[in-house]
Amino acid sequence: MAHITLDEARPYLQVASYVTKTSDGPITRRGPAVVALAFGCGLHPIEIVGLQRRHWRPKGEDILDVDLGGMTIEGASIRTQHRRLPIPPHTRTLVDAYLDGMPEIGAEDPLIRTGDGRRATRRSLVAQSEIPNRRGGPTFTLPEFAAAFATSLTLPSVDDGVERLEPGLYEYLIGAKPRDGSRWTGTHPPPGALRRFLAKHVEMWKVDRSFWRPNLRLPTQNQDDPIKVVS
Repeated sequence: MAHITLDEARPYLQVASYVTKTSDGPITRRGPAVVALAFGCGLHPIEIVGLQRRHWRPKGEDILDVDLGGMTIEGASIRTQHRRLPIPPHTRTLVDAYLDGMPEIGAEDPLIRTGDGRRATRRSLVAQSEIPNRRGGPTFTLPEFAAAFATSLTLPSVDDGVERLEPGLYEYLIGAKPRDGSRWTGTHPPPGALRRFLAKHVEMWKVDRSFWRPNLRLPTQNQDDPIKVVS
């Protein structure tokens, strides 16, 4: 999986990219929010679908508590490991903007959902996240954004002053089972240390001011756009 730069990701992280003839209003904010969860936190589509409101910023902390063990979504068991991930500032901005436009939900309700409050499907999220590339921009899929997060963490394994991941931490960050003997089996790294590491390596931690508030306003519907979004 190739590295994805912020310039390449930009259309996928802007609300205007998701407004179509058949899809406008608050649901368009879901597209950037979902891509940001994959690109900034490494979540797979099935994990994004499985998230509940309680997983997003518990107790007001900028943490995504990916505790989905034992859940079955669309007939498939979620097998990724429990991890507590710091949230990049722009990911928080995009997800909170999406939540602001949706009806209030309870702690156990789906975080990512349709306009009428039902749980979204993987198919609908993947379809919505592909809208920007149908307009001639860089072509990426939702799983590729999650893979790009993982790729950014694969550092050179040499000792000459190059930062290296502690054994087992890479697996922890992508939701895989940590290596035998890893101290991250059954416990979580300090959020501050993770933030410092991720800020050096993950693109979503490097967002500049050009991505911020102006891009969160809902644009005028494009009546000529034939692209349809599955809810």
